[in-house]
Amino acid sequence: MEIVKDNNSLQSLQNTPSIFTQELQDLINSTRKKLNEQLPKYHPSTLTDEHIFWFLLNDKYNIDNSIKFILKYLEWRNKYSNGQPIQTFEIINEINDNKLFWNKPNKNGSPCLIMKVKNNIPGKHTLEEKMKFVMYNMDHNFNLIKQYRTGKICVIWDREGSDGDKNYDKKFSDAFQDMKPFFKYENSLEYIDKVYVNELGILYTMLWSFGKLFISYKIVSKIVLLNSKKDLLQHFDMDNLPKEYGGNL
Repeated sequence: MEIVKDNNSLQSLQNTPSIFTQELQDLINSTRKKLNEQLPKYHPSTLTDEHIFWFLLNDKYNIDNSIKFILKYLEWRNKYSNGQPIQTFEIINEINDNKLFWNKPNKNGSPCLIMKVKNNIPGKHTLEEKMKFVMYNMDHNFNLIKQYRTGKICVIWDREGSDGDKNYDKKFSDAFQDMKPFFKYENSLEYIDKVYVNELGILYTMLWSFGKLFISYKIVSKIVLLNSKKDLLQHFDMDNLPKEYGGNL
């Protein structure tokens, strides 16, 4: 599924203060200038201002440290795509699986990534296709956060009909570890608005109820466990949700 076109939601957010202030833009420009002194050649679409913003956010706006992460990120992209932007035809099979796609924003104005776990079938596509699909979604992700002005995203983690053994892709999970050198989990939480979890299951719900006592409030406050998919209507306007979640799309 392609990204939802959302001109009405964008218009409704025109009065929302943008996180991309002039001060932030100056910081982005300074980072790019310093980066170009170390790495003058890269494809512009693989490192937009929005990409740089994420890396600055990921390291609390420290330019020198952010550049170290950016260099590792570009190295990772070179490994799977020769540093080139991802074209739709390259990952069309992944798109058609309808397992990961962008949706309209929640009531906070954060664009939403929907993950349908049951549609992830290990071994169905090559590892290269999967990693390119990750890059493709990252690129669109960074573009959307500026469009929607908030600098955050939300996630619907839809576990309906999924099976841990059937849908877990160990090979992809191992390859995903390549992202660790340019990803700071604790800092990237600033980038997440909410994660809505559907059908966590009795066992995992019990574990979460106990485990959250030992997790920081920042993480706990971002997790929303749903009793049913229709609970999403508390967090989204009907016109911003697909019909299977009780919306009008």
